[in-house]
Amino acid sequence: MALPTLAYWVKKQTPDDYIAVIRRGLAGTVSGVEAHLTKVVRRLDARADSMNAIIAERDAISRAFASRWNATVPSTQNFPSASPPSDLIQRLQTGRMPWFQSGKEVLRQKESQWVSQRFFQLDELLVSELRTVASIWSRALPAKVASPASQPPALIAGIQDFAQGLDRASPGEGPLVIQVGEAAWAVDVVVPHLGSAAVSGLTTQIAAGLPPASPFATLVDLVQDGGFATDHRTSVESTVVRLLALLPAGLLKVHLFDPVKVGASLKFLSDLGDATRAAIADVRVVAADLEPLLDDLTRHVARVTQQYLGSRHSSLAEYNRAAGEVAEAYHLLVLMDFPTGRVDDDVMRKLDTLVKAGPACGVFTLILSADPGRYSFGLPVLRNEVWDDPAKMIPRMRGVLPTLPSGSSQVTVDNIRSKDWRRYISLRPLVFWRGSSWTPSTAPEVRSLVARLDRDISGAKPRSISPSATAKRLQAMPGRGRDASPDDPSTWWRKSAAHGVEAAIGVTGDRDVATVVLESAGSEPGLIIGGQPGTGKSVLLHALVCDLVRNYSPRDLELYLLDPKQGVEFTVYATGKLPHAKVITVKAPPESTILVLEDLIEQIAARGELFRNTRTPSGANPDKLDDYLSVPGVRPLPRIVAVIDEFQALLNTGNDDTSMRASGLLDRTIREGRAFGVHLVLATQSLQGITHLPAAVTNMIGSKVVLRVSEDDSRIFLGPQDLDAARLGKGSGKAILKRPGIDKREIQVTNETKDSAHKTAKAVAMKASNPRRPTVLDFSRLRPPTKLSAKCDGRNGLQLLVARGMGVSESVMARLPLNEDGHLLVVAGPGRGSASAPSLGTLSAMLATCVVAKVPFDVVDFGDLQTPFDLALGEMQRTIASPQRRFARKNLFESYLDQARALAQQSGTKASTRRVLFLTNTHRSRDLIDGGDVAYKLSELLEVAATGRVHVVLHSDTGAAASRILANADMLRQFGARLFARMDSDSSYQLAGSNEAERLVGDELLLWEQTGEKTKAVSFAPFDAKAWARIAQ
Repeated sequence: MALPTLAYWVKKQTPDDYIAVIRRGLAGTVSGVEAHLTKVVRRLDARADSMNAIIAERDAISRAFASRWNATVPSTQNFPSASPPSDLIQRLQTGRMPWFQSGKEVLRQKESQWVSQRFFQLDELLVSELRTVASIWSRALPAKVASPASQPPALIAGIQDFAQGLDRASPGEGPLVIQVGEAAWAVDVVVPHLGSAAVSGLTTQIAAGLPPASPFATLVDLVQDGGFATDHRTSVESTVVRLLALLPAGLLKVHLFDPVKVGASLKFLSDLGDATRAAIADVRVVAADLEPLLDDLTRHVARVTQQYLGSRHSSLAEYNRAAGEVAEAYHLLVLMDFPTGRVDDDVMRKLDTLVKAGPACGVFTLILSADPGRYSFGLPVLRNEVWDDPAKMIPRMRGVLPTLPSGSSQVTVDNIRSKDWRRYISLRPLVFWRGSSWTPSTAPEVRSLVARLDRDISGAKPRSISPSATAKRLQAMPGRGRDASPDDPSTWWRKSAAHGVEAAIGVTGDRDVATVVLESAGSEPGLIIGGQPGTGKSVLLHALVCDLVRNYSPRDLELYLLDPKQGVEFTVYATGKLPHAKVITVKAPPESTILVLEDLIEQIAARGELFRNTRTPSGANPDKLDDYLSVPGVRPLPRIVAVIDEFQALLNTGNDDTSMRASGLLDRTIREGRAFGVHLVLATQSLQGITHLPAAVTNMIGSKVVLRVSEDDSRIFLGPQDLDAARLGKGSGKAILKRPGIDKREIQVTNETKDSAHKTAKAVAMKASNPRRPTVLDFSRLRPPTKLSAKCDGRNGLQLLVARGMGVSESVMARLPLNEDGHLLVVAGPGRGSASAPSLGTLSAMLATCVVAKVPFDVVDFGDLQTPFDLALGEMQRTIASPQRRFARKNLFESYLDQARALAQQSGTKASTRRVLFLTNTHRSRDLIDGGDVAYKLSELLEVAATGRVHVVLHSDTGAAASRILANADMLRQFGARLFARMDSDSSYQLAGSNEAERLVGDELLLWEQTGEKTKAVSFAPFDAKAWARIAQ
């Protein structure tokens, strides 16, 4: 069973209760001290009586002499020859007075000597009594005082300053009060002392103290005390170790400044795993690093003060109790061997400021110094094994110390003979502190703790807030009753997008919600999101999308979810059939997103035309979507939000023309789209190194959400001197939100996972009465075409489906006109698959569309037998072959050429039959490559075939082979359409006139046409047997 955590400190054994027990025990000790002193005084009663008698006799002599002679009483002197009578007082009072003056003078002198001598004798007696009194006091102390009746209970593991049970302590939150060493309370007793053999030598001396029977734990309250300064190294190590054991993983960050031992002062930190050390430790070993460290922590204090505390919370600990799952981490500054070297005044002032302002903001300081009193900066000072003034005790522990009876610092005969020790005995309290008695660097419990910390950090889920918790906060805010609850679809779609859309993406503070706005009228037309890999950028995008689709209906909001870096993050919305999404890309190349942006530009233009044909009630054209939607009876238009993840991939394609094309589209969409309700959300890992970044991205989009990025990127995203985003914890889910006209805030992003996003998409699709399925441009794997078509008319020739488009349109058609260049060249090899995917996929699409359009064809294959291509071609032949759809081997090539030529010459453009001759794997034909007779027959066919409605589709595996074949009789010019997979540079220039085919990647294809138009595409997947069977039917 796990030991109690800091929370147990509150519920079962509070620090105040513990202190109260100590206070009661010390109060009992004080009673024992008082009883002992009273007992000693009783032993001095006889001495006091004797001194009273001496003083009384002296007073009587003085009064009698003054009355008899009406003169000043003589001083104390020693007249050995004078022998005062025993009845001196009676003689002075009633003795005979001479008649003559001379006799009187002689008698006065004699009696004066008697009085002086008697005074001398009485002083000796008084000194003797005082000597006895001082001797008794010196022997009476020290004395054993009874132990207090109430003893404090044992502290729990982790709270107590011992290793035992530390590795089993269960981390949790609670009061940050722990033991640091132990203290003893003692009393110095100031007693009479006779410094010389005269009453004038009466003074004081400090006798041995009267300590309690046992020491007690010294409790440090980090929030109230701020930490401590000490000269005891082990106490600092012990405090750091136990705080890490007691607080949850990641809730404490240790900043160690250790220039003397270069990081070895807290050895256990070096044993932590890399991830754990990065999460909980910041070790600085260079003297020059201190000032930047203080600056970072001071900025953190300022941020916590402004963002979390304000007027609502007195401390970060109080805020964390209210914030719950989004609690802010504490920071512990540990200065070892301070100061080392020369520390300038600026550093001292900054440290003083941090020590005073830090505790309330969760920044605590431990200082190890040879002179902790001098370098405490107001922190409690703990000197090891030194008796010290209780006023220097830790503030929380001062209440433990009892109030002593007020004694007098004046020791006089009158006070001594009063029989009241309080009149001449002084009690001076002292405190003795002893540091931690165990050594963390060698304790096996600490080794176990290190292993546990590694497990906790590696297995810990980032502190996060759920979508429901975010929504609950939002709904609790004034005027937010229409916001959707993620768990209740009946609350969805209650907001209008007429004046913009708003999305809750996280929380800030203990009750505020972070939102972003996309609007036409205000200063927030778009949004930029930044974050390094692993910082939670995908989670943020899901939070944004899911909150939008829960609050706005598909009628009001249309989404484009695009990833030009071939990502799969938006797959969950495709499989969930999100009705808001018009286009979703999966594993898409940049070209696909560029084509979608072009579609957006067309929509902006269409909306512009619509606005020009619309009149508001005032008779003017609407300036923006808000105005248009306010016109009664107009056709509803949804607000469009295009979310582009890794948008920098559009601008760093490696092809300047393509990148500049994308840059121009982004720039136009940002500048022109806002008025027509088209908004961009651009997400990226970094804004550095983007050579074609449009100015509108940085100049017109002021709203930014930035997760952890590099320092350089933080300056680009947030401002030239702003490093706040670089200081965020990696994987913490925290981000900096910057919106125009609103103070910059640190937020905790809503934890919208892939699973929850998928559930939301499915729930939204179920809620929609007639859900629209998104167009999914899924390039994660090759697929057969979903629609088969071929266009064939008498004026424009033939259009064949050859590849899959990268944009919204799935079909890429090769146009084969009725002229001398109405033929198609296909250069495509096996690609990445094992079944000649690009070449077979393209051939499958063309053959299938010919079947659907009822266009006769002949296929002549020059390839080897029993290859994957041959087997696939055989499957096609078995399924779709007919007299009008023939398949043959290369031995029938010349026969088919002759038939095709005869058909082409039959009746020119008035022929009733159109036919396509497919020549596949021509790179395997030696006759064609070497330019034999068959090659010249092919060239003759090409001259007349297209005008006679016979089109030739020539396929080669390699560009080099195609170049050699078509070099014969200059056949290349007759192929007005050319479809290429990736080729070598020479072949690309020879066949396409540029190196564009060389720059293709993966299974990308490039369709080149004689008109100069170039279209990127990808191959379809080859058809399986079932697909061919359906086509044949």
